[in-house]
Amino acid sequence: MATPRILLVEDDPFAQELITSILERHDWRVDLAADGFASLRLLRDNVYQVALIDYHLPEMDGYALARLMRDDCGAHTDHLHLIGMTADRHGLAARRGVDHVFDDILAKPFQPDDLMAALAKASPADSERRDVMEAAAALLANPDFDRARSAAASIWRARGLRGFPRAQVVPAPTAEQSAAVRICFDIVEDASAEIVLILDARGLQELLRSRLSTASHLPIVTLDNALAIVADAYFSVAESASWSSVAGLVSGGEIREKPTIAGRGG
Repeated sequence: MATPRILLVEDDPFAQELITSILERHDWRVDLAADGFASLRLLRDNVYQVALIDYHLPEMDGYALARLMRDDCGAHTDHLHLIGMTADRHGLAARRGVDHVFDDILAKPFQPDDLMAALAKASPADSERRDVMEAAAALLANPDFDRARSAAASIWRARGLRGFPRAQVVPAPTAEQSAAVRICFDIVEDASAEIVLILDARGLQELLRSRLSTASHLPIVTLDNALAIVADAYFSVAESASWSSVAGLVSGGEIREKPTIAGRGG
């Protein structure tokens, strides 16, 4: 049987050492992240059964991080069991049963048996009770969406922006894509756009066709790393530097020259 993997997101060195020792004694393989960005990078590249998340983290709180994990990391979180940790017994712990972001809440200080009891619930049968995706309308009406968007707003403010970057999105996003994009950007359809956000190769081709007939030249940001070479910036919620790159473009940073893309006429 494969050793179960857990992602521990905790910035306190003492808590890191203590929790890791408990988990390893019970045969868990532990990967450690000290902040939300580091955890999202690990989650993008690995598959975990459980993420154990402290509520008080640098830059974004644990609740907002959990929301981003649920909404923005795709198949890697289909069966991910999220456990929140907090010393505020009357805050996050009081939300037990109210929301569906965390599967369980541990109030600090907790005993090893409390942790093991929470982990015992992290089975495929437990996680399969979730829908594959939430309807976009429900997400937009859900206060959890507001919490995640509030965290994104804080990150943009820390990088000098007063609000969300206004993005023209190509190709036209699906309802699911729109919900995910709107956590970090304002989607607009008019001249108020500050950037063009391309979702995939189809968006790139659409953008190239439109620029044959228009003189507008907004900075190009892509969510597809494979297209980074033809964009001014690549954006990923897991990459702190990518937030800074986009903020720089919106604030009037230099737009780099892009390579010429050969295409078929038609």
